Amino acid sequence: MKKLFVLLFLLSQMAQAQWVDDPAVNTLVNANFGSHYVPKIALNQDGSYYISWWGGTSNINMNLALFSHDGFRFWDQALVVSSHPQNTWVDDYNLVADHEGNAVLVFSDVRNGGVKNTVAYKIDAEGNQLWGEDGISLAVAGSSEFNPTAVVNEDNDVFVLFSTNYDNGDLNKIYVHKIEADGTLSWGANGKIFSGFSSSWVLPYPMANSDGGFSFGFYKETGTFPATVRKIAMIRCDSEGNELWDTEANVTNAGGISAWDDIVLKADGQGGAYFVWNDDRYFDNVAESYAQYINPDGVAQWTENGVVLSDEPGYFQFYAVPGGVNSSGEFTVLWNKVNSNQNMASLMYQRISSDGQRLESANGKTILPLTDRMQNGLHAEQVGDTTFFLYRYFLPSSTFYTSFNMIALDASGDNVWGEPVEMTNSQIERNHSDMCAFYENQAVVVWTDDTGNSSRTMGQNIFIDGALGSSPVGLDEHFSKKADQHFISYRQIEESLQFQDIQQGDEIVLYNLQAQEVLRQAAGEKVVISALKHACYIGRLLRNGKQLESFKFLK
Repeated sequence: MKKLFVLLFLLSQMAQAQWVDDPAVNTLVNANFGSHYVPKIALNQDGSYYISWWGGTSNINMNLALFSHDGFRFWDQALVVSSHPQNTWVDDYNLVADHEGNAVLVFSDVRNGGVKNTVAYKIDAEGNQLWGEDGISLAVAGSSEFNPTAVVNEDNDVFVLFSTNYDNGDLNKIYVHKIEADGTLSWGANGKIFSGFSSSWVLPYPMANSDGGFSFGFYKETGTFPATVRKIAMIRCDSEGNELWDTEANVTNAGGISAWDDIVLKADGQGGAYFVWNDDRYFDNVAESYAQYINPDGVAQWTENGVVLSDEPGYFQFYAVPGGVNSSGEFTVLWNKVNSNQNMASLMYQRISSDGQRLESANGKTILPLTDRMQNGLHAEQVGDTTFFLYRYFLPSSTFYTSFNMIALDASGDNVWGEPVEMTNSQIERNHSDMCAFYENQAVVVWTDDTGNSSRTMGQNIFIDGALGSSPVGLDEHFSKKADQHFISYRQIEESLQFQDIQQGDEIVLYNLQAQEVLRQAAGEKVVISALKHACYIGRLLRNGKQLESFKFLK
């Protein structure tokens, strides 16, 4: 039996572009009245985007939308994934896309009598709940759970990680669940537990490895919040959750890490990771930024407890953001240099060689000079030798209204575009940004606009040339996928299905979701679908009246 092959065939960017090119407008993801915030974005393998956010009127629901690569909204209305009870405040959560075009959401809510417990949902491109209307509960008895995270391995298994917050004050632990594609909990209802003897292990940040396993960075904590003493460590496991190193790797045990900071890292894909953080290890009330690389064998490759990004005295170093590794094997990282009064800031850049040497000056390279328009880094992506850096820039005479800007830097830290690009600049307060990786020369950023009595979820695309909306760097062929024997692709300029290995007499038949036939014609090498309305279709490729392939797509 031929497998059902899910394809998202997208509209022509040239003719039907939905991402706007005006930073004062942007694309509205959700405009319903009420609070809508903490958006996340996940890039699908075909270039489409899942976008999620908290929000609602009478309850804080978990919501989800699906957008094409060029910004076309697939669903008429956002899907309410969960309307279970939620606190008036929310913690962080995670959205990822699996290898079959589905969205996976992990978050915590208070459906179990007011206790924050973790749940996992899987939703397909039609909005169907594949793991049930209530998702999969991962609750731990006697505990509240916050900030759950997830990654997908090569076998399409989902690893969900979170830490406990025990009611009785016991040392907290990290729980890991492996969820198979059909929702089976491979390791049972309790999953696998990682813990220490004298410290709480909390806030895991996972990475999927090429061997099918996973790694994660985490904090070891002692003391009482907010005077918590934190160390950063890392563990690597195989696909069955067995630890591959004799002991956890030490990233830093120098101390001085704020109780408010999250783990920040970039995976190397092989089981290692690059970490960046800020600490006040000398307890002089001056924070510095550091970086460390843990290789796939669990060995720290750079200076013990990290390489300091700058030796410049008299300034704070905050908001370290990892870029990635360029073609020369150099790690790029950016941070904020802030004056002693904390009313002026600049953006700084450093490259670190594979053996831990700083390649810019000992003080780093200034990307944007000190200004009283405070600015801080948000996200960065590395594409070859170019680092794309998203940062927040406060508008003149305001401590609330901000723009989101992006700058592109070559390996030497020089601005590729000449000037930063404003992605959004309307006079409004904005927060909670997220950014996906570049795909076909385009990345998308989502965030929350606060309009005063309501908030809304917004989005904006940007190309590697700095253009918004549309750009000549976009590719003609949007994607190409192989369904068993036959290659099926979509050419976005022509709005047509493309086939290879087609024989004389082959037919293509398309049906809507009501099983009504909407198109039947000789397959040939190209089938134009521009006349079809925007909807979900099921396709069949026939030879001598018998089905060769079936596939499903959204137009």
